[in-house]
Amino acid sequence: VVPAVVHRTQTVRAHDRLEFRLLEKVVINGKVVPEGTILFGIVGFRPNRMVLDIGNIEHIPVKLKAFDYRDGREGLYIQNTFRAELSREVVDDVVDDINVPGVPQVKGLKNIFKRSNRQVRATVNKNYKILLKLNP
Repeated sequence: VVPAVVHRTQTVRAHDRLEFRLLEKVVINGKVVPEGTILFGIVGFRPNRMVLDIGNIEHIPVKLKAFDYRDGREGLYIQNTFRAELSREVVDDVVDDINVPGVPQVKGLKNIFKRSNRQVRATVNKNYKILLKLNP
């Protein structure tokens, strides 16, 4: 287990990369990676969690998972309304299929709002503590 912190406050979406740094040195395949080394994790979302895929440290291939320092569970805790957003998308799709004679359709405008709702974002504050563990 290697402790790390988020390097700077960042707002990320799925498939963005989150920047964080090691709080201790780590030895990987015989190479010492010093404390303070900047790492990147590719962001994914689950309900109330941001998961990180960490595939390398200093160009050394690894399989690491990030765990929240506070609760010890996989991923960083974020409060989101993932289910509410999915419900909203389903309702929007159903509304699109309704065609009332005499009521103009504003599909173009509606699609712009639907696209922005699908972009779940999360802000992670500087120095948010995480734990990195090898993924078996």
